[in-house]
Amino acid sequence: MTKAEIASEIAKTTGTDRFAVVTVIEQFMTVVKDCLAHGENVYT
Repeated sequence: MTKAEIASEIAKTTGTDRFAVVTVIEQFMTVVKDCLAHGENVYT
């Protein structure tokens, strides 16, 4: 599943604007990458 597909599915199921969902996903990925780059653990 691509990032675009994930965003579309979240937008569809939550009724949230797709652009807003993409923005949140992009920021989420940035935060996770930064944490990992600094040796921090990321838990789900």
